[in-house]
This record gives sequence, structure tokens and C-alpha cells, in this order.
Amino acid sequence: EGEAAHSFSSLLQEKSLPEKLAQRLSKGQRFSVGDLQNARNEAEDLHAKWVEHVPPHACLILPAMPCSTPDIDQCTQGSEKFSAKTLYALSEFTRFASLLGLPVVTIPVGLDRRGAPLAVQIIGHRGQDHALLDAALKIQTLCNFNDLRSAMSGREI
Repeated sequence: EGEAAHSFSSLLQEKSLPEKLAQRLSKGQRFSVGDLQNARNEAEDLHAKWVEHVPPHACLILPAMPCSTPDIDQCTQGSEKFSAKTLYALSEFTRFASLLGLPVVTIPVGLDRRGAPLAVQIIGHRGQDHALLDAALKIQTLCNFNDLRSAMSGREI
């Protein structure tokens, strides 16, 4: 929010942005340019630790989310069932990779008892996007997700 607020400060002053977006960006204006630079430096320090602990040609495979796949209306603003907490929780396991600038691929690997997809994320090193996509394709092929989804469609799970 801080980065975006500083980048779009002129639009905030013109009051030409949608209200919700303007509110979020105005929160980001509380961060000084120095605060943003400190945050970037800390992120690079964390990235250096990642490189130190994860071998160069390795990847990390983690669950994509800390919860079951929610119904779409729980994540749709304006819906009666909308839950900001649920929407925010969806990115709990992915935020660190975004912060560190790491490539991530999320792939479905199965279905839960409701028939909703279960997924894993594969996190690699910067610059290894193609290798990550190759790994994702191999894992997805091994999981036969598309065959499983076809077999389960229309059936009670």
C-alpha cells in the first residue's frame, strides 16, 4: 500500500479514484520514502536468508492456503456472505514469496470432501521460472487432477 500510495499520490489529490481504493492508498501515505526503503532492504535481507537455506536448484512445496477452498460468495465484496477475514486468509501462505520476489506456481492436486479443489504452491528461486513451470506440470500430471475432477463431477463427495 505504501508503494502504491506514493506512486498514485497525484490521483489521490485529484480525488478521482474509487472510494475504497483511495482509502487503502491513503493508509499507505503514512509510510515515508525512508520507511519504504527500509522495508525493501529488510525484504532483500530475508531473500538472502532464503538463498542461504534453500539450495539453488531446489523448490519448496507448500499448501496454497491455510483453509479449505471457500465458496466464491465469501470472497466477493458486496455479497451477503463476504468475509474480509476469509479473503485475507487465502494469501497467508503466499505473501512471503511475493515479498521476496520469488516465482510461485499454484496447482490443483485433489478435491476436498465438498468437491472443491485442493492446491499446493511451488516456490522457486528468482530467475528459475521455466524450471518451476516444468516441475508444476510434472506434479500436476502425477496427481491426475483433471481425471479426478471429471470422475467426481456430478457425484456426491
